[in-house]
Amino acid sequence: MYAKQRDDEKNIKKLAESIEKEPHHVKKRKAIKNQYWRLILDDISKGKMINASISYLETVPKLIIEGYTRLAAVSLILGSIILLNEKDLKIAKETFEKHVEENKSDLESLPEIQIMGYFFPAIRKDEKSLVKLIINSLVEKLVLFEPEIKSLKIILGEEVSEEEEIREMLSREEYGKLSKLRVEYDQIYGKLQVKILDAKRDQERILKRRTPMKRRYYLPILELLEINNFKNAGEKYLELAYTLTRRNDLETSSLMMLLHGLTLLKSGEPLKSIKNNLNNYLNSLGVNKKLVEETFYIMLILFLVEVKIYNFDKYLHKIKEMLEILPLFEEERVLIEIEE
Repeated sequence: MYAKQRDDEKNIKKLAESIEKEPHHVKKRKAIKNQYWRLILDDISKGKMINASISYLETVPKLIIEGYTRLAAVSLILGSIILLNEKDLKIAKETFEKHVEENKSDLESLPEIQIMGYFFPAIRKDEKSLVKLIINSLVEKLVLFEPEIKSLKIILGEEVSEEEEIREMLSREEYGKLSKLRVEYDQIYGKLQVKILDAKRDQERILKRRTPMKRRYYLPILELLEINNFKNAGEKYLELAYTLTRRNDLETSSLMMLLHGLTLLKSGEPLKSIKNNLNNYLNSLGVNKKLVEETFYIMLILFLVEVKIYNFDKYLHKIKEMLEILPLFEEERVLIEIEE
């Protein structure tokens, strides 16, 4: 049994590595987003998951006719996984196999489709490690929009427990404590409004300082962003933050931590993990901790994480406006497109 599971893991990893995810795939899906997926993403945001599943599946033959075979595979996979989560394994598996059979010559050879051959049996046998491996591989290798990544993470169970824990905690909170949180957040927002004036003035200066280092430090990260590989980009931002700290460039280092946080938000990582990474970074600074945690960049990302943890959505639009003035390369601007 264990030998078969190990073999399955190897095969899944091999298939995942062979899934093509190039910049032109990302650009193409973005270009036709409104035509095929805008209404589906609206349904997901409203919790209308059955509607989303049906609509995903309806796009499959249309995309194949237009020659967008890999994007058709994305729609089929998402539609089937959502159907599994909302209905049951039998319906989802039969629906998936029916679409593959109807479009056999286009879909059957794709590694992302072949991975699903391991997914349904893993669900049936309750092989959690295989299910997690498959979902995480799909999140990393498919061209996905942020709400889709979040949906897959929730289906996997990585975010559900966190959200339920927060909801339970808030249900026990006394009104007075909630009011205190609101007051604290208003105060933090007030401090950020003061600091944003300096951040605006510094925007051009910091970008000019970053530009000569683009090829040396940033090019590998920008290439990952171009293919929506946010998780790996986030790891590289974190490494760069520590490198710049050792060189005593705390200003740019703190900006890297902000970008690290934004990339992990994009990849659907648990909010607690992001907060822990930020706190670990600050604790590593020794005597400089107090200085850096009061910077605009660190205050902003910590505030964004807290706002998302406690669902204080009224601040999100204001935070988005603040993110607009960051000294970013064009390729990094995708990171400031946060969900409200």
